[in-house]
Amino acid sequence: MTSHGKSNGPVTQVLERWHLATDEEKNSVIEALYVHLKQKAVAVRAGQTGARVVEPTLLVNEVYLKLVGADRMKWEGRDHFLNVAAKLMRQVVIDIARYENARKRERGAETRLKTNLSAEYQTMSSLLHIDALLGELATIDATYVEIVEARVFAGMTIAEAAAALSVSPATLKRKWKAAQIWLYEKLNS
Repeated sequence: MTSHGKSNGPVTQVLERWHLATDEEKNSVIEALYVHLKQKAVAVRAGQTGARVVEPTLLVNEVYLKLVGADRMKWEGRDHFLNVAAKLMRQVVIDIARYENARKRERGAETRLKTNLSAEYQTMSSLLHIDALLGELATIDATYVEIVEARVFAGMTIAEAAAALSVSPATLKRKWKAAQIWLYEKLNS
């Protein structure tokens, strides 16, 4: 078993020796996890509204490029990999939000991203505000930010996020609720 509670399968084995793995091994792992990431991105996209939406393929391809370039990364297993992927998804979504926000006046429509936040906070400009608040939240408890990244930006379930962050589902639920309340209060103050 790895430190994250997953069996030491072929994906985990390659991730744990990533810096020594062959290109072929890395590609097979990335392809296997690409499918998983794409499913998450499709699930997030399913609830998007508005004139434009963030395409899952764009999101996952951008994350894929960043992960492939992480040759010197020392992965602690599949859950660590997915946790880092969640952080990268946040970065990509925020980069897209910045770009879209700059263009929204030209289009007259706001791009939206379905999140576990209420609909009024799903616009790209709101996501930029939320991203800034996450920086502030990180000073209180970085775990809260990781939970928001996993749940909001990577579309992970409670069980998936708990595994990726090596916490119990009960702890994750409690911290997720606290993070949601904190964000809601900050967004409405």
